[in-house]
Amino acid sequence: IMEGIGLGAQRSCAGDILLAIVAHKGLAGFALGLELQSHDMSRSRLVWSITLFSLMSPLGIFLGWLTTTNPNDSRSSGICTALAGGTFLYVVVMEIIPNELHTRSHQGWKSLSLAIGYAFFGVLAKWT
Repeated sequence: IMEGIGLGAQRSCAGDILLAIVAHKGLAGFALGLELQSHDMSRSRLVWSITLFSLMSPLGIFLGWLTTTNPNDSRSSGICTALAGGTFLYVVVMEIIPNELHTRSHQGWKSLSLAIGYAFFGVLAKWT
């Protein structure tokens, strides 16, 4: 929902954000489908779960659009975008990085990859 809120709150054409969300949603949906299938769920429950997952971004876009319908109020757009970005940062910092660095295998490569990724996105932020 949060990624959709960030997109729905945009005041201008946000094709780059849409492309990023579509790419992320496709990979996340694939990972979710594999995870659900590995737990021997019934086919109907699997389809229901994937359908519910696929409807969350459009719901978020609608909610983001609803909160920013006043063209004179740019605060609501900024708040929605900050919430969407903050959600991604929270998941990465509190769940993904600690899980990856908890295991001792390939610790050096993982740390190097983290530093390179941080540097890459820092340069990207300065460039854009």
